[in-house]
Amino acid sequence: MSTPARDPAVHYGRSHDVLPPDDDTALADFFAEQHARLEVIRRNEIWDWLGGNVLSFSHPERLLRGVWTEIASMALLVLTILVAGFTHGPVLWSFAALTLACLVLGRWLRTQPLRLTAAHYRRAGAYPAAVFASGTAREDEHAIPFVHALVGFEVRNWKELRQLVAAAERLEALVAGRAEAPVELREFVGRLRADLEAKVCDTTRLELPAAFGLPATEVVRTYYGPQWLPDGGLDSRLLFVLADRAHRGPDRSRVMFHNTWGCGAASLAAHFPLGGEA
Repeated sequence: MSTPARDPAVHYGRSHDVLPPDDDTALADFFAEQHARLEVIRRNEIWDWLGGNVLSFSHPERLLRGVWTEIASMALLVLTILVAGFTHGPVLWSFAALTLACLVLGRWLRTQPLRLTAAHYRRAGAYPAAVFASGTAREDEHAIPFVHALVGFEVRNWKELRQLVAAAERLEALVAGRAEAPVELREFVGRLRADLEAKVCDTTRLELPAAFGLPATEVVRTYYGPQWLPDGGLDSRLLFVLADRAHRGPDRSRVMFHNTWGCGAASLAAHFPLGGEA
């Protein structure tokens, strides 16, 4: 007897406002609800819930060329209408073809970021991340809060979630100099310190060395808005990021808005305060 197909946009489990510690079933329900919310966003293309159109996916010059090419198509359309008053021969058809070509090319160049953004959001998934460093960068007189965190790509239960948070606490101590880094990790920890001093928050990821002993885990350096977090501020070590696992470059990872995390988001985050045990 075959199992009936289930719609990934439907949450078939329970929603939990409170997530009891060590209740793997409730945590699985939370992850399933989170997955269903993302699927609804994808189907309806509500990209604003995931951060909106990422303009950097296309070079700014292409966007500008697209705008100017569309403007050129309008001018060519006027010329085509004027030419049509004198001839219906090859000259008219040439102007018409050039007008159409400019319109199509301009639209393609101008909408390229949206197409690439949609492709990214369809590939990306939601993953828990544990903060090991944070700070504030400045750009054009604006303060930009950021975090450096460990992203766990295969966290499925409370044990694995605690391992991720414990690894972030260990890394925090190494980067802050409260603990001595093993020889095989000194170069990596040195890079993380330099990134923190440089206030790197370009949404890129780094592969975590195998010597750290935590597979399927990477470091992300990303900005966030306080309003994106459940309690309006960074008071928990745990947060969730939307990440394209196949790409570590800029704009492939971003802190998710807490509304997309799931019903028990605040409860789950409260189990892992930045100050230590809850």
